[in-house]
Amino acid sequence: MPAGSIWSYRQVLPPTASLRAKPLRRHLTAPLYRFESALDTAARGRRYWHNWPRGKGWVYSLGADLFAVRGPSGPRYVRQLHRRNRRHPVPHPPPAYGPAQALFDSTSRRLTPYRYDRLLPISDGRIRFERYAARRTYGYLDPRGREVLGPYDAAGPFSHGRAVVVTAGAPTPNDDQYALIDTTGAYVLAPQPRRLDGPDALGFVRRAVPRAGKGNVAEYLRPNGQPAFPGRYFGWGDEFKTDSAAVPDTLGRPGILYSDGRWLPRPAPAKPIIRAAPRPTVQEALNDRFRLIKSDGQPLNAETYAWAKALAGDWFAARPTPEAAMLLLTPAGQPYPLPPGYEPDLMEHSVANAAEVPFANGLLKVRWGKPFREGGEPRREAYMTRSGRILTSDLKGD
Repeated sequence: MPAGSIWSYRQVLPPTASLRAKPLRRHLTAPLYRFESALDTAARGRRYWHNWPRGKGWVYSLGADLFAVRGPSGPRYVRQLHRRNRRHPVPHPPPAYGPAQALFDSTSRRLTPYRYDRLLPISDGRIRFERYAARRTYGYLDPRGREVLGPYDAAGPFSHGRAVVVTAGAPTPNDDQYALIDTTGAYVLAPQPRRLDGPDALGFVRRAVPRAGKGNVAEYLRPNGQPAFPGRYFGWGDEFKTDSAAVPDTLGRPGILYSDGRWLPRPAPAKPIIRAAPRPTVQEALNDRFRLIKSDGQPLNAETYAWAKALAGDWFAARPTPEAAMLLLTPAGQPYPLPPGYEPDLMEHSVANAAEVPFANGLLKVRWGKPFREGGEPRREAYMTRSGRILTSDLKGD
């Protein structure tokens, strides 16, 4: 096949060679699928995928009036792929996941075949793509849909005219080599085994510098590949999104690194001291008796009781003797009169339920009748007003 034929594809050149893009295949200008005639990319210039009629495909804005379009899926699509692979010398296998994607312009004209797993937003005039054939590869398209850079084992987005790419190294393919390239594919930093990350929003590129027995530290480089802060190294922190970034020092101490090279330690946030609100308690006294202590630490009165329980709001329930009726004691230490056979609901007005202070809303929840079990609270429940009137006394507790 002659090299100048419109069906020929150029061999991918080294990044240092001259930039010669693949010619467009003429048949790409004609719609390949029927639904393409209904595609209106000009009306769908949004950031996210959207269905077009009957769910036959998806469209996503890449910026610069370019769009990624997912082709149809299903048996018919696979058969068309197989027929096209037999017809053309360069096969286009189905993508690794989902229907293949193609590049369209704002006039709904298709610029590439449906052959990419992913097309990512344009940056610095380059569209990053991901494709899986015999192995997963990455590269870059120009705005006309031509593959101008690649293939690489991995590739990052362009920023400030630079991008980090990964190529298989020698002597084994598993030895990844990191390189920094410009938009023409020329090496700014030649392939090297040290990890590169970036460029970030300010154009800084981080390079891993190994330390004996202590892992790696980060060296910051400018877009031209020269050290941004000569002779200074930092921990591996956040990338720059503004004029500062959270970056630790080489000892792991947190700090803030500024774009002019200043590094200031960041004090660790003070741990909040949580103090529990003081609560009334019951303290053991002599002869198996108990003393009542209010939340301020002062005794409620000078008496001791055979049984006692603290309630919310410095109220207490107590029995002077084991056989005596239960008393309800106010925060002033005075007994509050209860009708015969009624007891305060110890669960409702417990210390843990601080909002349910007895008579806070004018009512006290009480229980009466036969207990659930021997020694337990009475089964029936009711409410008592300050005047001693009982409400809903016939309500059974569940």
